[in-house]
Amino acid sequence: MATLSTTVSLPPGTATLSFWILQNLAESLTCSFDVTEVTVNGTVIGEQLCDTLAEWTQVTFDLTPWAGQDITIGIRFDTKDGIANNAQGVWVDDFEVFADAPSGCCEVLEDCDPDEAGCLIVDCSPLTSACFSVPDHDLC
Repeated sequence: MATLSTTVSLPPGTATLSFWILQNLAESLTCSFDVTEVTVNGTVIGEQLCDTLAEWTQVTFDLTPWAGQDITIGIRFDTKDGIANNAQGVWVDDFEVFADAPSGCCEVLEDCDPDEAGCLIVDCSPLTSACFSVPDHDLC
């Protein structure tokens, strides 16, 4: 079994995982052997990829159920047996996570509107991806 993984912080809103895959499998057309799976926090999501893909194929997976969370995304290939494993295997390329944050969300302080009166400290919350402000008693 081979696994590659990465941890990402998803903002609130819709999110999608996309990557290109090429598979040369010894046992194809069955999900009993030679299976590629996508996982979020160790749990398989979406359909298993268990067919030979002779041409680069783009696949996508919905990550929206984990919006606003830090998640570990994994791609795992398993032959599931010790026989008929003489194929070339699996290649993955252009692994990308796309997220559409709802209106009003921020990624960095510069995304938030400044306080024109100068009495508030404006910041972007890394946990909620929302702009917030607190009174600055030294300025007011």
